Amino acid sequence: MAVFSWRRWAGPVAIGLSAVLMYHRFAGHGPALFAEVDWIRARGMEFWPGLINAVGMLFLASAWAARGWHRRLSQVGALLVVAYWVFPQHFMVERLSSPVAGADTIPVVIDGVYDHRQWDRQGEPGVPLLALGTVFANESRLNAMAHGIAHGAGLKNPSGLEDHALRTHSRVRATLWSVQRVTVPLMLLGGVLAAFLALIGGVQATRGRPMPRQRLAGCVVVCVLLLPPVVNLSLRGAGLIFGLPEAADPMSAVTGAVQTMVAVGLAVWGGRAWGSAGAGEE
Repeated sequence: MAVFSWRRWAGPVAIGLSAVLMYHRFAGHGPALFAEVDWIRARGMEFWPGLINAVGMLFLASAWAARGWHRRLSQVGALLVVAYWVFPQHFMVERLSSPVAGADTIPVVIDGVYDHRQWDRQGEPGVPLLALGTVFANESRLNAMAHGIAHGAGLKNPSGLEDHALRTHSRVRATLWSVQRVTVPLMLLGGVLAAFLALIGGVQATRGRPMPRQRLAGCVVVCVLLLPPVVNLSLRGAGLIFGLPEAADPMSAVTGAVQTMVAVGLAVWGGRAWGSAGAGEE
């Protein structure tokens, strides 16, 4: 009689739950004006391409976290990750221009200077890998716009703060948005690195061989997944400590960050549990 192994079933269930959590994370995503890394928006306008990319990285993190290796899980994860970067979709691009008399403007902070610019947006088709430069530039413009809106709200002094407190808030706000601006390119480049590792892992799995430096590759993928939520929680925590009014709303962003971290944790634990039960070697 076969001995029932709860780990053999708990592993796949945990991996499945991590994918469901990631689906709900994407479905519940909303805009935030606080200094946060919007890693979902940077993946494009369409819902499913960004989701399959994130789920593919979860599968790779599971497959490469095991003591053995999961050939089919590696193949599926690699396919999902690589497919996102080579299939065309659409990206929302913001346009900033010098204000025209009588036209509506939006506050922006460019090179540390608070100003007003005319703004519009449009969807542009593109292959994610080839559109990286466009996404980098667009995220920089969004950073300037959101920083400007937040800075403008702070200048209204809704809480009756003294000048010293306003100056402190301004410095803290500028620092947080500077961190956000640097983190976004790192996140996108990390995604490209994860896709390169996925391609290697997928080819190796097709040839019946495990991923070289499997644990290290798994750590890279996990770090790429965890970078945005960890940075976002740190930025929001700093904002709350220094009393920035925009840091308290919406707190749903904190829930989303925690949800992402739980999904990654479930994926890694599920891969290890599945592998230790002897189901990893194929």
